[in-house]
Amino acid sequence: LVGSEMCIRDRMRNYDKILMTGAQGTGKTTLLKALQNEPEFDNWKFYTNVVRTMVEEEGITINEEGTSESQKKIFDKYTQIMEDAMKQPSISDRCIIDVNAYTSWLFDNCSPKDPEYNNLAEEDFKEKRQIVKRKYEFPLLVYLPITFRLQGDEVRSEDEEYQKEIDRKIKQIVDNYGIPYISVSGSTEERVQQIKDAVFGKKED
Repeated sequence: LVGSEMCIRDRMRNYDKILMTGAQGTGKTTLLKALQNEPEFDNWKFYTNVVRTMVEEEGITINEEGTSESQKKIFDKYTQIMEDAMKQPSISDRCIIDVNAYTSWLFDNCSPKDPEYNNLAEEDFKEKRQIVKRKYEFPLLVYLPITFRLQGDEVRSEDEEYQKEIDRKIKQIVDNYGIPYISVSGSTEERVQQIKDAVFGKKED
């Protein structure tokens, strides 16, 4: 074990719910789309591009320009997804841990003189409390570390230092609260196989 990280062989088998976590641009959506093409996941529900849809349809602000109100909306949305995910086999390319990492960054970088300071402090506290409350409800949590250069997509921030800080926040949350997770790396194909091994059990050669 390294912090809360567990080797695949140390985890229980037959997971039927997966939540991904990782900073922007680490390949979560690409990985989810690859899993959609795997026959083992034919009857699973997939949650993706949730924040992007909220930006386009609701006009919320995210990244370094996020607000306490936008973070609350996103956190509530992923809380609902987490609850819905308990009803059927499913995969989400983000979760409430990611949301709190961004909220926490906004709070850390907000001046006490800013009107948003108290709002962000309150939202950060509420989100952390919910994560602690739900720590035993997490299904298979898959962490994607930063392994390649950040690519812009007109929605995510292109600031690599910001990406690294979000990644650090995510690791702090899972390690500080003792939330078990597996870390996947390598090519998309290798990551897919690592998840399949965790969910269905590693096939013997």
